[in-house]
Amino acid sequence: MLLFVATTVAALPAGNVLVTVSGMGDGCCEQQVVTRLSAVPGVKSAAASAVLGQACLSTSASLDDTALQGALAGSEYGYVSAASVSACPAGLVPARKDAWDGATGVDVAIVSHGEQVDLAALAVKGKFTIYDFGAPWCQPCYTTADHLKDYLKANADVAVRAIVLDAGDPRQSFALPVVKQHLEFAEGLPWLKVVDASGKKLYEGSDVEAAIKAIDRRRARG
Repeated sequence: MLLFVATTVAALPAGNVLVTVSGMGDGCCEQQVVTRLSAVPGVKSAAASAVLGQACLSTSASLDDTALQGALAGSEYGYVSAASVSACPAGLVPARKDAWDGATGVDVAIVSHGEQVDLAALAVKGKFTIYDFGAPWCQPCYTTADHLKDYLKANADVAVRAIVLDAGDPRQSFALPVVKQHLEFAEGLPWLKVVDASGKKLYEGSDVEAAIKAIDRRRARG
């Protein structure tokens, strides 16, 4: 059984901190809250649940709860309260900081955090290259990345070069320089661009299954 220890002072000791948040309505909102709270100094990782209306933080230093209030200020989410806990509740295990965080054993590299980037120069020699545009607040981006990880594990001739629109909300993300450079006509995130080993474009769009099928068709032709 988890032991919840209410904290009545502003300083929250290092460990696990349970934050009650108002305004979360769905999975997309969960990731936006995670992104904002993860930016607080001393927060190592975070997870959020719209159902519970809470976020749980793993911290390496004591927190001033005014910093938590500030992280959510200016958004549709509101800070309600925070308390130290012995462990994060089930369903609130700290999440990845972005969709490709922790990717191992596959050919993946993050090549941009929002700055302009020359995609053609980053195509992987001898492989199909998938350019994956996503953002930390974009929940479907995590699903797409997980699907691609499984595909890469089974297909060593495919590489991913990820472009992370590294900001706390859509407005800030879509103001980053790489968006005007490569996503002017994109309908949203995630957005995938796929080229073959010669650099020829095979697919562009948001459907990960269509991207994979385009690679498989090209591979089958030899």
